[in-house]
Amino acid sequence: MMTKIFLLALLLPFFCTQQDFQIKKVWLFSKTEYSGNVPRMPGGQQLKGINKKLFGYVEVGKDQPMPKWQNAYFNGNSYSVVAVPLSQDSVAVGTDNKTKTAIVLVPANGDKIIQLMFTLKPADTVSKTNDLVLDGALNNKAVHLKPAGPVTELTPDMMP
Repeated sequence: MMTKIFLLALLLPFFCTQQDFQIKKVWLFSKTEYSGNVPRMPGGQQLKGINKKLFGYVEVGKDQPMPKWQNAYFNGNSYSVVAVPLSQDSVAVGTDNKTKTAIVLVPANGDKIIQLMFTLKPADTVSKTNDLVLDGALNNKAVHLKPAGPVTELTPDMMP
């Protein structure tokens, strides 16, 4: 079973209620990790051997304020969000599954990349949207970001 890895390379097609920040690009990835040896329960039932990770990156100006992202919604699922500023000048993300080329994110001069780590919330917090939507706050005001763009599948990983 293949789980898709998505890449949304976006410039500025988004909406927000407060625009005290400028996001130049957004990338979204979903990656499947397959376990090598999957243990079995008594009675022969196999434990979950597939882990699906969702993560993303945003490019912003070095001195631009960044919202505190709280929730993300994608493909009918709800996620909590943790933003991690990166200090490297480039980020090697993975390999495009169709073209088999490496994907490396490089910010423009004077910009920085922030990684967004998504954690799936329980099934009772299902989202009604299949598009990516980020909710957060900046200066005590609500911020909503809804980028749209092409989807690229990346190669899955086989874990030990």
